[in-house]
Amino acid sequence: MKNETHVQFHEVTSVLIERFNAEQLGILSLYVPYSRALGNEREALLLITKSEFSAQIAEKDRERGAVYRTFSAMVKGLRGHFDLETRQMANSLWGLFLHYGNVPQKPLNDETAAIDDIVREFDRPAMAEKIEALQMTHWRNKLVEVNDEVKQLMLERLSESANRTVYRMKTAREETDKYYRAIIAQVNNRLLIEEEIDENFAAFVAELKENIRKFKTILAQALGKKKVIEN
Repeated sequence: MKNETHVQFHEVTSVLIERFNAEQLGILSLYVPYSRALGNEREALLLITKSEFSAQIAEKDRERGAVYRTFSAMVKGLRGHFDLETRQMANSLWGLFLHYGNVPQKPLNDETAAIDDIVREFDRPAMAEKIEALQMTHWRNKLVEVNDEVKQLMLERLSESANRTVYRMKTAREETDKYYRAIIAQVNNRLLIEEEIDENFAAFVAELKENIRKFKTILAQALGKKKVIEN
């Protein structure tokens, strides 16, 4: 599971245990450290998602989007130029913008990759000549500049997060999973040993199984989408 999904799964499990009463379920001694471990995992996730670089990246991404939109709008406008050769060159360049779609609306990493790709297309000799002839070279350069600045900020954020939180998140997840597995083992033991299960415990087990089934489906769908993308 991704970190967010992992936390979500255990948060739902924790709510179930609290609702059905950990003491009545016979797992209070395990639920206390489980809850504590989950709290540590939440804090680690928060550190990952709220980096000091996030605001800088968001601001630079807005600037990048504005540059891209203005660049494409100027090219689009030149398609109506009175000069035939200018119109033809603008149409060729506009075809690239159409091919890559609404790039500023893509997720951050996808937008960065798409701009890298479109710049490579700009730099092909035939297209580079058209950009120069249309006096758009400075727009191409500005787009590269702001895209590189976004990439640098993302690398700095990744480095910061890696240094401060990756190990912490890994160990927090392991700790949460350790107590979760112990709780599941105790639940299974009770199901095997006791001939008659009280209503509260039976209802808890039913909802716990449903929660596990739901998250297995979520995980299977995520893995399926990943395989489709890779293929």
